[in-house]
Amino acid sequence: MIQLLRVSFRADTTTRDRLGSGRQACQSVHELPALLVVLATLHALQAAPEDSQKSVEVHIPEHPAEGEIYLCTRVPLPNVPQRLVAIEPLSKQDVVHHMILYGCATTAGSSEPVWECIGHGVCGSAGQQVLYGWGKDAPAMSLPPGVGFHVGEGSAIHSLVLQVHYLNGRPAGDTSGVRLSMTSEHMPFAAGMLMYASAFSIPPGRPSTEVPNHCCISGFEPAHGFAFRVHTHALGRSVWLDKLDGDRKARMVEYSPQLPQGFTPVNNMTFWPGETLEATCDYDSRSVSHVVRAGSTHHDEMCNLYFMMWTEMPIFLSCYNHARDVSHHGPGGIPTSATLQRESDAHWAPPQPRSAATPAGEVSFGQLSGVAKGHNGTLWVLHRGPRIWDSQSFADNGVGERTQYDSAVEEDVLLQLDQDTGEVLAKWGKGDLYLPHMMTVDREGSVWAVDVALHQVVKYSSAGRKLLELGVHLQPGHDDEHFCKPTQVALSNSGTVYVSDGYCNSRVQEFGPDGSYRGTFQLPLPDKMQTPHSLTLDECGEALYVADREGAKVHSFNLRTRQYQGSWNLQKEGKVYAIAIGPYGLLLALCWDRDGSGSPGHLVLLGRAPGEAHAGVWQLQGAQAPHDFALVAAPVRLAGRERPLAVVVAESRPQGSRLLKYLLMPPGSELTSDPANRYPSASTSWQQILAATAKPIPQARLPQTAPMNMSDARASLGYNESDAVLVSIPLAVLALVLVTLLWRLAAPAVEEDPVHMSSL
Repeated sequence: MIQLLRVSFRADTTTRDRLGSGRQACQSVHELPALLVVLATLHALQAAPEDSQKSVEVHIPEHPAEGEIYLCTRVPLPNVPQRLVAIEPLSKQDVVHHMILYGCATTAGSSEPVWECIGHGVCGSAGQQVLYGWGKDAPAMSLPPGVGFHVGEGSAIHSLVLQVHYLNGRPAGDTSGVRLSMTSEHMPFAAGMLMYASAFSIPPGRPSTEVPNHCCISGFEPAHGFAFRVHTHALGRSVWLDKLDGDRKARMVEYSPQLPQGFTPVNNMTFWPGETLEATCDYDSRSVSHVVRAGSTHHDEMCNLYFMMWTEMPIFLSCYNHARDVSHHGPGGIPTSATLQRESDAHWAPPQPRSAATPAGEVSFGQLSGVAKGHNGTLWVLHRGPRIWDSQSFADNGVGERTQYDSAVEEDVLLQLDQDTGEVLAKWGKGDLYLPHMMTVDREGSVWAVDVALHQVVKYSSAGRKLLELGVHLQPGHDDEHFCKPTQVALSNSGTVYVSDGYCNSRVQEFGPDGSYRGTFQLPLPDKMQTPHSLTLDECGEALYVADREGAKVHSFNLRTRQYQGSWNLQKEGKVYAIAIGPYGLLLALCWDRDGSGSPGHLVLLGRAPGEAHAGVWQLQGAQAPHDFALVAAPVRLAGRERPLAVVVAESRPQGSRLLKYLLMPPGSELTSDPANRYPSASTSWQQILAATAKPIPQARLPQTAPMNMSDARASLGYNESDAVLVSIPLAVLALVLVTLLWRLAAPAVEEDPVHMSSL
């Protein structure tokens, strides 16, 4: 017996030509056994180049279905990583209430070809994500160019399940399903989803009952919304999404759930980490005389809003009754079993450390002090030009507060690089800074540099125009107007400024967007921070984190009350030089064990709450005097599977400071090379995506994409653990089936109907 899902595939012109050649071969070598012809044809198909884009139709297999029922079936996937780029519904409103395409972290919820899955049992024991939803005769949709859902082998979404909701049983001959367009091509951007769902009840006889549900967006990179879908049942009259800012609300989208419930394209909407978004459903219950509760049947109600987003690394966030539900180690997260590997010099070529052999006019690094993630595929780097911080930099043999320098560095010390290649895109800062320390880039793209000799924080536009100064020029101090060797800046979404201050003050100062002083963060007396060296914000958790370098700790403070909340101890890993927020709000620290054997550096993934054990520790092989780090997505060439996270580390050696890149490679991933440079750089990819998403995505029927080729179809129908399995089939029967199938596909004048195989 062969048990197969009801899968369709069609041949394009190229495939038909190849199959036609196979038919001619059959006619000319009819004296050969049929099996040899089949094998020769399959060999030719496998040897031919794979089509970059494929389509697969998935239909619900036959199953008894009376009354209201949810049916699920597994979606066949090739044994290679895929990007899902377009979806076309194959059903009608008078047959199906709605369809949902789920992504499963491991296997489907059943090994059967079809099963009932109301409310549960869609995926196996691990997590699941919604990738697509359809209802009320909504049209097909395509994702923006360069954007796709990472699915299949090596992805955090290992398998797909299609769920179909029938209200009044299933009509005879129903073939409801979806056509999915997929490609194995690497893509610079990943699709993700923000999903809202609520538990609630609606009193009868009311013209309006609102059900709000809000959550905070956590992460380290902004998400760009490009399409949304709403879903309620009969009582829903409107669903909208607001961005919350204190007591103010800004309407993002609004839509009637009684209109077609597909994904409606929108102009590019940016959601920043730390922002709170609220979905609200409004119901009219004047037509009912009883309380209506949330549930899965048509007698109940639902309140759902889905927002598709693109980012460099995927983000999936669910909001249930004002509570976030994320998988920190799922799609776009940090696998704790990852390995940290150094990027190849063939692909990472930032400016080299300055030496006597550096040609005049060539851009090179002096002593590095800071690195920060920029916008649109870029990094910003801060160095000290010809200067180094040594015993001559400050009075009293280097330990005093006033600098010995009497002029600024006459060299561009701020450099903008492509985050993939290290290519210099811009440079400026000549004649402004004396002894720069660290830097931060805010959501507007402004660059904030901190200078320990100036005792100031300086805000620049991305083009280098000075916009704001905090602190008094060259004047150290300990009051609310002065800093004393400040170290770093953190910025909130509202523009609030936090400054770690620093080498001779044990505090963090808070300022308004206009530079007005607001308050101070300190440890409860008699304790004090030894060297507040770095800081970062988690606005979703309402926390300010401070790296106390010499204390080898990371402290947590409440953003609103400024109260101390606890600490992580990193004595074992070394002094804490820098900290940063990563995917889904995870907190990472850069440590340097200066006094340990070999002076190793470490990247540490901290526990979710102060005092909790570290979730991961990786050694920075080859790094010397690591001082700062930035988190970015790995290059596109490594996005064949789940795209890794890249860690860019700035060394602060007096001589020979390097900008190193490391990659957190998931289990089973390889650090591949791309000698042909097939993929555009990060900054180029961003230029392309921003141009492509400047206008709404058209909602038209999908073009016919090139179908899955036969080798992939064979794999997806028989060699993937989540698909059907061929068991104990006589070779002659298999040959006969393949000959018949190939012959039918080769017929040029007949448009093939989907091939439905339930059992042979």
